[in-house]
Amino acid sequence: MRRWPADLAEEIYGTSGRPAELILRAATNPATTSGTGWIDDLVVGSFADFLVGIAPISAAAAVISRGLRASLSPGHGVLTVPILVTKATDAGGWTAEGAPIPAGNLSFSAISLVPKKLAVINTFTHEVVESSGVENAVRQVLGEAMALQLDTELFSTNPGNDTRPGGLLVGVSALGAKAGGGAAAFIEDVKTLADALTTNGGGGDFVLVASPATAAAAKGWASTKFDVPILASSVVAKNTLMAVETGAFVSVLSPIPEFSVSTQGLLHENTVPLPIVDGSSTVAAGTRSLYQTATIGLRTIVRLDWGMRAGGLVQQITGVSW
Repeated sequence: MRRWPADLAEEIYGTSGRPAELILRAATNPATTSGTGWIDDLVVGSFADFLVGIAPISAAAAVISRGLRASLSPGHGVLTVPILVTKATDAGGWTAEGAPIPAGNLSFSAISLVPKKLAVINTFTHEVVESSGVENAVRQVLGEAMALQLDTELFSTNPGNDTRPGGLLVGVSALGAKAGGGAAAFIEDVKTLADALTTNGGGGDFVLVASPATAAAAKGWASTKFDVPILASSVVAKNTLMAVETGAFVSVLSPIPEFSVSTQGLLHENTVPLPIVDGSSTVAAGTRSLYQTATIGLRTIVRLDWGMRAGGLVQQITGVSW
């Protein structure tokens, strides 16, 4: 696996002798120094610093960081995680000196996580790489874009499959909102969410998630002693308040994205890429030779999966009145 090189132009256009690669990518034209609206802007060196200051909000990243994180050992493709313990009696009981100690019988069940691949290929002309500090800026922008993608998937109702993790809202029915508005309605809505989590064995370590506008309103109504984190995500519908028991959230991920570059690949530039050739017949129209167009392909891959260690520990209220 190759990482993003420190000096991209020298590394790529030196005497590397690497063989040609076959790369598939999503539809977009390569960045140029004369174009507008994307990496061409990075020719201005100070723009990379500006990007750092406008990083989009990622509530998904906050949930992942607060939950149980694990990594797979080499040669293993599945992580098995025990469900959340909800019975205090599993820890035994208080025992007098010399008295027999209670014997328990733990009943284990578990969920299995298999890392899914979030990947993209971006292209840049040789001139862009030579005339800008593109390395750090691209890494920053891709990180921000992937954070938004994580939000989109994590707070969705999409069931998981072999390609992507499942959304936290699969099978979650909305609870009723408190009418009347103001701080009183906000507090009652939080109590409703907390009670629902507690009923399912949670309530001890949760966060609230809402749209930026709703999150701002929630922070306005919360008192200075309110200590439940309120996260904002642009993918959550306005006037919706979610509660996620982060103590029951578990993820398995590659801590560092995989970056690799090529100058000799052949790309099918399409949102649904196809094999370049099938036997002796060309089946993919709209290809680009990186070598012939003096273009660099950057492939970024992040591998991760997530899940909840018990059911009922994600709740939501829609149509809040405050």
